[in-house]
This record gives sequence, C-alpha cells and structure tokens, in this order.
Amino acid sequence: MSETYAERKRRERERRIKEQRRKQQIQMAIAGGLIVAIIIVAVAILNSDFFTVKTVRIEGARHVPAQTVRAAQDAGRGVNILRYPGAKVRAILLKSPWVKDVTIKRRWPDTIEIAITERKGTYSIFDGLKYYLVAPDGVVLAVSEEPPTRVQIADLPIKSPSVGSVVASEEFKQAVAVLSSLPPALSKGLTVISARSPERITLYINGVEVLYGMAESQQEKNMVLEEIFSREGTSVISVDVRVPTNPVVKGKP
Repeated sequence: MSETYAERKRRERERRIKEQRRKQQIQMAIAGGLIVAIIIVAVAILNSDFFTVKTVRIEGARHVPAQTVRAAQDAGRGVNILRYPGAKVRAILLKSPWVKDVTIKRRWPDTIEIAITERKGTYSIFDGLKYYLVAPDGVVLAVSEEPPTRVQIADLPIKSPSVGSVVASEEFKQAVAVLSSLPPALSKGLTVISARSPERITLYINGVEVLYGMAESQQEKNMVLEEIFSREGTSVISVDVRVPTNPVVKGKP
C-alpha cells in the first residue's frame, strides 16, 4: 500500500529533526572539546616557568621615590604573567602624589611594561613659612623652605598643607583658571598671583599690579592687558581689568 501525502510529510519531518539533533550533538561535542583544550592549555600556561614574569620595566618615574619603584617591581616579579597583580602594583605607585596615572601591559612571555604619567609641579604656594609645590589639579607634591622656580600663588586661605593632600579651595581654582588662560606674552613676565578671594585675583607681571578679578571674560581681559603693556611699556604702576570694557591704568608720576 503506498504512502499517503500526510505520512510522507511526517516521515520527512522526522528525518529533518534527527539531522538537526545530530548536528547539535556534533556542535556540542566540538565545543566541549574546545573548552577542554582551552582548560588544558591554560593550566599548562599557569604552571609553566616559561610564562613566569622575569622582567618588569617602569618608564616615566622621574620624581617617584626609588623605594616605591622597587616595591612596584618586586610585587609581581616571579609570578605567572596571567596572575600578575596589576591592581596591587597600580595601588603601590598611586601612593606617590607624583603619580597621576598608571598603564600596565603584558609582553609575552615573561615581561611587564609599566608606564607612569606624572603630575607636573606647576605652581608654588607659600604659607608664610614654607613653599609647597602644587600640580594644576591641586595635589601637593613637595615642600621646601626655598622658593622654587615656579609661579607663586600667594594669599590662599590655607595653612600648612601636607604632601599628597589636595588644595581644593575656590581661590586656588580661580587662580589656576586665570593662569591657564594667559598668553605667553603675559605669562612669561608673571611672578606672583594673589588669590585672597575668588573675586580678588591679582597678578604681578614685570612688577606691575594687575587687578584681574574672577576667572571670567578672560579672553577680553587678556587682550586688553596685552594692548596696554604693548602701548605703555614700563611706565605702568597698576592696571585694573576687572571690567575689561572700562580698564583703569595708573602710570608712574
């Protein structure tokens, strides 16, 4: 007796289902084999002396204390490169206020490269007794009794900051904003910036007192200052550009 149409379709459907199941079983077997192979390779790598960290290169540590650099190098030396304690090494280096960021790269089979981005000691703060070297983000980098060759930010309402602490006052932020905006023609003659309050930022450029005010309308203020210094030269005693559209210039008598 010949198959009916319905029986033939059912048989074809059953055959397709068996083929799909067979393909799935093959795929699962292949995937399982790959997982086993990966595990075997990983175990072999983790237990192989060939992948033990033998060299740790650190670049960019110009001001970081030598003992901190050695501690970072020793923390991961001798371990497997896959188990390298990057977070621990990073934490060791970031304890130095000079270190702004740390990048760690593995160089197979046995080398670690560490790149340090250091802060720049851009400004000097004087509290009446000592000078503090400060980065633009306010981190205190060092302390000295001798004035450093940096722009001095004076009259800040702070007392004896510790190395590693952060100067976060609004006065400091205003002063840094003003300093960052100055063109070379003005900044090269700048020696001191007074930041007694955010509204009373005062610059001393080539001996001339500049009442600058807050860090606002900086482009206009700087253009006015450049024009006045270019026109008046050393005959100026003080300049008030707090209102840049109406600057006040006092000359020598």
